[in-house]
Order: sequence, then C-alpha cells, then structure tokens
Amino acid sequence: MSAAASNLSVQDIQTWLTNHIAHVMKIDATTINPKMDFEDMGLDSITTVQITESLGNWIGIAIDPTLLYDNSSIEAVSLALVQSTQTNH
Repeated sequence: MSAAASNLSVQDIQTWLTNHIAHVMKIDATTINPKMDFEDMGLDSITTVQITESLGNWIGIAIDPTLLYDNSSIEAVSLALVQSTQTNH
C-alpha cells in the first residue's frame, strides 16, 4: 500500500471524488451532494469504472472496480477507503 493512501482522510477523498466527478460530468462541483447515489448523479458503469481507476492512480493503490457499486455515494466510498487503508496498514 502507498504511504499516501494511509495518510488520506475521508475529506481528502471526498474532495477529490467531488472534483473529479464534476470534471467528468462537466458540472459545478458545488452542485454535488456527497450523500447522493452515483446512479442518481447520472454515472453509468463505464464512467464508474474509469473513476475507480483514476481514484486508484491518485491514491497509489489498486482499487477493486466494485468499490463504487458496493458503496454507492462519494461519502460511502470515502469512508470505505479510509477504513480499508487503516485496516491494511
């Protein structure tokens, strides 16, 4: 695991995901609610996999592509990632 991954907070990941999704969806980041389901945001499966890959590259770890399906909001993904990096550290 990357040292960077173990030092990230839930807020760090939420901010990154919010900004990345806003960029991908071409919308203002301030309009994104971190508790909203990805499906309700209009993210399709291809975009979701691409976001997962980008997130893994940013953090420096391989992320299971099902992460965004199993945790269907920015908030849930952020919490799951922080918990998994703390558990595996």
